[in-house]
Amino acid sequence: MTKKTQTVAQEILNVIPLVIRKINTELRQKNFHTKKPTLSLAQYSILSILSKDPCTQRELIVKQAVSPPSMSNSIRILVKNRWIQRNRERQDRRCVWLELTAAGQKVLEETDDNIEKIIASLSVEECNQVQAGLAVLYKHFS
Repeated sequence: MTKKTQTVAQEILNVIPLVIRKINTELRQKNFHTKKPTLSLAQYSILSILSKDPCTQRELIVKQAVSPPSMSNSIRILVKNRWIQRNRERQDRRCVWLELTAAGQKVLEETDDNIEKIIASLSVEECNQVQAGLAVLYKHFS
């Protein structure tokens, strides 16, 4: 590794937790005063995946790279909050599909709006720089 790649690696490891912390704080604060259930970043990610297509729990585990107990807990909370629903296949009752509900879609849209408000403080140039940087990170980390 060169000195430059070491510095960039350290900056990534320093910045990503700050971004995650800020997003999680925003997600929790929005609902704190309204007594609504809060949404974690991991739960947001599940809702986002399900907004594209229904999935099985196994598919979500693979996409999220989490343990089965962790995913079970997240799904239990999302079902309890009525943001997703379980649907069993008629031919194979063992197969359970998870789908986003209308309430889950609403929470997803509200969350996107809240995160967009954070990003709105950036200039157009800063937005372009962040977007370019994220594209590079996505290319190399996905």
